[in-house]
Amino acid sequence: MIAGIPLDDGDRASWLAALNAELLQRAPAVLACSALKQIYRDQLAEGLSIRFVWIRLSRELALQRVAGRPGHFMPTSLVDSQFETAEIPREAIFLSAAEPLEESVRRCTRALGSFLTDTQAL
Repeated sequence: MIAGIPLDDGDRASWLAALNAELLQRAPAVLACSALKQIYRDQLAEGLSIRFVWIRLSRELALQRVAGRPGHFMPTSLVDSQFETAEIPREAIFLSAAEPLEESVRRCTRALGSFLTDTQAL
């Protein structure tokens, strides 16, 4: 990605398997990663009771935020490839990157609290 070349499914396969193995060892846990495709989320979730959070943002806001990260591994030239790859999840907690952070945290915490309560009842 530093070279401006997006990762492909093959590049991600061993990384997703390693993350799933870690999650299986550490559950309950929180993992932050892009997991843009449903197949990536399926790999991460294998063997787990899991909840995804999808943060919606516009291309313009993504470009602005990436450009504001000097020295970050992902160049702005890859933003379009991220939007082309992204598959909106079937089920997720949906947040907006444009809303105040405190509101996103409050809504996410409430939704995850319900999920944890429901999971513990199983």
